[in-house]
Formats: sequence, C-alpha cells, structure tokens
Amino acid sequence: MAGGCAESGSARFQPPNAGLATSAQASSPATTSPATGPTPPPPADTAIAPDDDPPTVADPRPRESQLSGYKPTYIVAGTTPPNAKFQFSVKFRLFSPDSEAGRGVPPLSNLYFGYTQAALWDVEDPSQSTIDTTYMPELFFATHTAPRAHEQLRAAAIGFQAGVQHESNGLSGEDSRNVNYVYAQPTLYFGDPGGLSGQVGPRFRAFFSESDDNPDIPDYYGHLELHAAVRFGRGLQVAAIGRIGENADRGAIQIDVSYPLKQHIGGEVDVFLHVQYFNGFVESLLTYQEHHETLRVGISFVR
Repeated sequence: MAGGCAESGSARFQPPNAGLATSAQASSPATTSPATGPTPPPPADTAIAPDDDPPTVADPRPRESQLSGYKPTYIVAGTTPPNAKFQFSVKFRLFSPDSEAGRGVPPLSNLYFGYTQAALWDVEDPSQSTIDTTYMPELFFATHTAPRAHEQLRAAAIGFQAGVQHESNGLSGEDSRNVNYVYAQPTLYFGDPGGLSGQVGPRFRAFFSESDDNPDIPDYYGHLELHAAVRFGRGLQVAAIGRIGENADRGAIQIDVSYPLKQHIGGEVDVFLHVQYFNGFVESLLTYQEHHETLRVGISFVR
C-alpha cells in the first residue's frame, strides 16, 4: 500500500464543485458552476434544478481564486526520526473562466500550475536538521461533472485530473534525486457536503526520462495509488493514500486525520489539528529505499 513523496500530504478533500470548472460549465452562463463561473453562487441551502435534469446540489464553498491551496499544507512532528515534516502547496489557474481565453476556449480554464514543497527534519540532530527537501512542480488539467442527486450516494459527481510532474531534491552528486512522470486520476465524489461526504479515486502513473541517480525508484514508487477521504460536515476529516510498488513489500500507506480548531480558538485563519501516520517507502526522494514508520502530530492550514 502507499503514500509517497509527491503525495506526502495526503489527498486533499475536494467536494463536488470545489472550484474546478468543467468545459461545459465555462461555456454557458446558464450552467456555470457556482464555484467558478460568472454567475454568483446561490445560498448554501439552495438546490439548483435545471429543466429536465436531475437536481444538482449547491456548493457551500466560496468561489475559488486564481491562486489557491492545492495539497495539504501542514507541519507535524513525532518521536521517531525523521521526526518532523513540513509541506506547503499551492496551485495557480492559468486562465480564468472570465478571461478572453477562458471564454473563447473553455477547457483552458481547467489548466493549472501546481507547486508543492515537502521537507523532513531531524530536530534532535542539529548537525543534520534537514534530512531532505523535495520540490514538486507540475502542470495539470482538472475538471468534474456537476454534482447530481443520487438515491444511494445522495450527491455524486465524477472528477478527472491528469498532468505531468517533476520531483527533485536539489542536491548534487550521490545525493541527487529526481523523477518525472505523467499521471491520470478519475475521482468519485459522494455524500452531502453538509453532512457525511467523501471521495475515492485511483491515480495511474507512468515514468519517463528516468535518472541514473535513482534508476530503481519506480520499483518503490509504483504505478498505482489509491486516494480516499471522508469528511463529517465541516468537522473531522480522514484521508488516506495507499500505494503498491513493483513488489508488494515496497509500497506505503499514509493516513491523515484533521479537525478544525478555528471554532475553538477564533480568528480568521483556518487552523486544523493534524495527525499523520506513515508506514512504507518513498517518504522523501533521498531516502526512497528506506522504510519509515512514524506517527506525527501538528497543525495544518489547508487540508
């Protein structure tokens, strides 16, 4: 099973209509997603019911800005080296749905540039406080259908993301690591965003331009991951990433549990209590051949 360097922050929960405009939505104001299009979003308790279509479910989240959070952003620490971990992640929409290019060629509004940076630390060893830092730029296309009411799933939508990603640790010589791959990930969203909701989807990966510094990294990274998350309203969220390498014993699993603290501490910034469990390989590029098992606790700002 698996979690990994590129996905070191777990699968960020993305409810249906969470800011990824579909091509059809971007091209027609009457059907534009409330999260992304020019039409102002309806109240959170209002259902959208196009003529002759199953009722969709309104998105309670605000419209997505051009620069926004991507994968989880957090800092966590534990007692087992590497005992501290930091991750920062943002995405930038290259063409707004309201721009001339977005209106003229609607699929362009689904193109994003993403950047994620993750670091492992050993805070007990001042001489080697930073064990490894991984830099992960990517270019990707992401879209999903409008959420639809479903008798068993309550509300369901299908999402799709595909992209090209580079990962490197910025070092030279024997410690240099880098990897390149393309990926595709369909995702099923289900449930009521105001109650119990979730998502699940496999991610397929194909490597290219493999480096002489780490020619066997695909054996540990693998070609298939499973991303899943469950959220209880705006409260507790449990997310997981599982991956199998070329051999079953070379995979990894990562579980992230988060709970909002804003309602308890006040303020305008979202802050979450974050607990992360990792067991497996490729928690960082430098140590991809080493098995790590650790439990860390900290805070996150994007989950």
